[in-house]
Amino acid sequence: MTSPSTARWPTAAPPSAGGSPDAVAAWTVAARQADEPALAVALHEATPPGAVPADEARWDAVAHAADLLVLGRPDEARGVLDVAGVAPPDGDAVDGGHLVLAAVHAALGADDAWRWLLTTTSRYGPAVASARLVAAAADARGDVAAADRAWVEVCASGRASTATVARAAVAEITHRPREDHDALGQVVGAWAGATVAVDPVAPGRMALTVADGLVARGDTAGARLLLRAAAMLTGESTELRARLRSLNPRSTRHHVLVTVAAVLGLVAVTAATWVTTGRPHALPFWGAVALWVRLMPLPGLSRAESRLWRGMRGWTYDADRDGPSQGHPHATLYVVVGILAAIVGWAVGMGAGAGIAAAVGGDAGTAGYYSSDVAFFVPLGTTALVVTLAVLAARVVTRHVTAGRARRRARSLAAQQEAAGAACRCWSDTWLRGPLAASYAAHHLLATPIGAPVPDGDVRRCPATGMLWLTGPLALGGLSVALRGPAATSVPPASPTGFYL
Repeated sequence: MTSPSTARWPTAAPPSAGGSPDAVAAWTVAARQADEPALAVALHEATPPGAVPADEARWDAVAHAADLLVLGRPDEARGVLDVAGVAPPDGDAVDGGHLVLAAVHAALGADDAWRWLLTTTSRYGPAVASARLVAAAADARGDVAAADRAWVEVCASGRASTATVARAAVAEITHRPREDHDALGQVVGAWAGATVAVDPVAPGRMALTVADGLVARGDTAGARLLLRAAAMLTGESTELRARLRSLNPRSTRHHVLVTVAAVLGLVAVTAATWVTTGRPHALPFWGAVALWVRLMPLPGLSRAESRLWRGMRGWTYDADRDGPSQGHPHATLYVVVGILAAIVGWAVGMGAGAGIAAAVGGDAGTAGYYSSDVAFFVPLGTTALVVTLAVLAARVVTRHVTAGRARRRARSLAAQQEAAGAACRCWSDTWLRGPLAASYAAHHLLATPIGAPVPDGDVRRCPATGMLWLTGPLALGGLSVALRGPAATSVPPASPTGFYL
């Protein structure tokens, strides 16, 4: 992601290697590039005086003010800009400092600065840095619509932090097409996948955060749809389903009970009329039940949302595809189990009924049993019971198997990440986040006696290049992060290995 320090205005390039001040300044830049403004602010405040060259101090102050603005601290941002001497533009020449200054004043309630910011940023076309400024200012002003559009644009850059992804997900799901089933499915499915992909170790955590944001906006229906979709994308979804149950209205349970009661009642009436009159008089009512189940909106959801909700019943997590399988992959198994269980159940019912009749009435009882309606209803009930138990047992077994496949895939993914973390990334990345960052710190970087400038941080060194990396659970939400700095001078690097010459 292009950070506020690089998209619209120049900033200090990573300083040359030489000592701790240079390292902290370089880590600050890397944190901005990683879209971690809270970490960037903490590192900036820990930067010793003089670490940033005087000719680059203005741009460093501008980037720092942008971080403060994104964190909801426009008063402090204005103070930083005042000290740096950033003033409104004089004429048509506009730079990044002017954009940040306008965004700060707009966040503080200046309508003219807000109008100027919108006009000026639209003139330059899409830009992640300017979109982030607009989003932060709009949030501060309470302009939800403008903030939503801007955060979605920021997230589209592909290098968004967890906070940006969550904010953009809330925005798009809130404005979802509620009556267009296909478009609705695309929006909910895409963001469910995005929230799961942010943190592969705890794939449900981001979905829960987004759901909380939707509930805070009063969009409980959107939160329910997201949680249900995310649950289909994860093998282990206990937390997601528990949160979903807490959001489902009580009337949803009544709706399910009424549907089940109607189906069972029609089964009984159809069977009774078929046996007593020879005609299934209740069959026409099955059409009404089918229409009810398919078309009646679920409590709290629109008709299209209810259709999407019901369609998710056919999704089952496929660990090999790391996603949902359409058209239940175990449907054939359930059909076979149901047919076999029906045969067994009917045979057991016939034998049990005849045995009971013989025990009670002897041969006459047996003969009377086969000629009575009881000979139909007893096997029917036994068959229904056996089929139900068999299908439920098959479902438990398939869920257990699916969860086992998910655990095996998680172990395989961890092994892949360990292998990826063992390779040097000094020339390819300035920052890493998530499991890869933790793996890189554990399997490639070496410990150093250098103290970290922020709590919970750990300064480690690359054995191949000697570059210093700041690592630890420093990203938002406690995710691991690794920020590249300059080469160490106080700690001699190891001998070059591999392709390093």
